[in-house]
Amino acid sequence: MSSATPESQGTIAPEKALRVGVIGAGVMGTNHGRVLAGLPNVELIGIVDPLPEHRTRAVDLIGCATFDDLGGLLAEGVDAVTIAAPTHLHHEVALACIARGIHVLVEKPIASTVAEGREIVSAARAAGVTLMIGHVERFNPAVAAVKKAISGEDILSIAITRVGPFPPRMSNVGVVIDLAVHDIDLIRWFTESDIVDVQPQLSSAVAEREDIALLQFRTASGVLAHINTNWLTPFKARSVTVATRGKYVSGDLLTRQVTECFGFQPDGSYSMRHLPVGHDEPLRAELMAFVDAVRSGRAPAVTGEEGVEILLPGDSAGALWEQLRSAGITPAGLGARDTLRIEAGLNLYGAEMDESVNPLIANLGWTIAWEPPTRDFIGRAALTRLREQGVQQCQLGLLLEGRGVLRAGQRIFTATGEGIVTSGTFSPTLGH
Repeated sequence: MSSATPESQGTIAPEKALRVGVIGAGVMGTNHGRVLAGLPNVELIGIVDPLPEHRTRAVDLIGCATFDDLGGLLAEGVDAVTIAAPTHLHHEVALACIARGIHVLVEKPIASTVAEGREIVSAARAAGVTLMIGHVERFNPAVAAVKKAISGEDILSIAITRVGPFPPRMSNVGVVIDLAVHDIDLIRWFTESDIVDVQPQLSSAVAEREDIALLQFRTASGVLAHINTNWLTPFKARSVTVATRGKYVSGDLLTRQVTECFGFQPDGSYSMRHLPVGHDEPLRAELMAFVDAVRSGRAPAVTGEEGVEILLPGDSAGALWEQLRSAGITPAGLGARDTLRIEAGLNLYGAEMDESVNPLIANLGWTIAWEPPTRDFIGRAALTRLREQGVQQCQLGLLLEGRGVLRAGQRIFTATGEGIVTSGTFSPTLGH
């Protein structure tokens, strides 16, 4: 494990309101703003986002000031920022803030590459500012209960499942960075040991990047761990099980129920009990921990070094590639992937799908978790109205069996209606 980041230089007086800004007004950034606006002795200065619709949503939901660029926020003066922008922007934005002596929380992953992550860590260390990485799952009360239950135990194995429907908002990373990165961090945190061996199995069935991952790990302390994650399950599931020599602890991270089995007897009998679990909102607990680290100057709950250590170093990419090939995973180019999607009657990213296409039109209504009816999420009201009005336009797969060529933009007429071709290819598999 890496050593903790040294305490930041200087503190902020507790009686002074901490001036905080949020960079990125997507789903996570909007939640950051909502929580920060309600924290005691914290003043939310505003949220930065280049997209007008994101800024409008932030105003409607939070009622805070918004800015279309980082300079506008920095001109107002902030003590700290949280960065919830797309991953490829983390490096540039974090360095710009650190250079001005601003404390920073960066949503996971810290950066796109290990080199960029290390540069952020070095810059924060040199500037003497707090750098915390947003691994919110550590602050899940159920995770905390599991961690407490296995404290001092001889851990043998860990199994984590984190699955759910495909998130249309996700475009620049795959399921490993979006979901599994939480669990890689939890494995290291539970075992307090480095990961020394990884055996990955990855596949892309629907998404542009990998959307199925089965990952096996061995830690330096000898613990075996397994992560099952995907974007193909129609419902969300989050569970953790930890086997030790004296206990078997299982936790549902969504319902926050944690059960401990213990007292194993030769005849197979054992005792079981439900463990007490807190009710804090994980994101609120995380942001309060960040605020406390900024005010006190102490090392944050998740250091920049820890954020870097869960990324794959560039010089290890070749070895990982060979592991994938030796496991029987055949390389597939962009054209091959697009052909497979079209053969399955699925739409293509950047062609049929962009920010103007809603999930109902894109035949992705199945990815929306409508139940229970009381479940609220950003955009639900608008999607509900569209569903009630009926889908006026829908993307379908079309197979031309006769002679001819289908070109993008070409109008077509069928017995069920007319439409426009958006993309196409010759299919060796279908023979057309």
